[in-house]
Amino acid sequence: MTYIDVGMNFDATLTAMGDNAMLKSSVEQSSIAPETSGVGPQDPIVRQTSLKGVALLAPGKPQVLGSLDIPGSTTHLDIEVLMQPLP
Repeated sequence: MTYIDVGMNFDATLTAMGDNAMLKSSVEQSSIAPETSGVGPQDPIVRQTSLKGVALLAPGKPQVLGSLDIPGSTTHLDIEVLMQPLP
């Protein structure tokens, strides 16, 4: 038996830069495909997508980090962040 962790993982590091901030981010998406590999009926096909990048954020202004396709559909998921100052 093998355990495979699927879903979405988010990792982010925020560094202050005056009134702005630098965001270093990593978004990973994984899922199991409905079909299996040709090697054997027990061998799954794992789909993986990764977005990594650095963005300069300004307070109150949304920033799109990227877009991921949703496997098995014609839709996609936009990854967006919004930095807001704490009261």
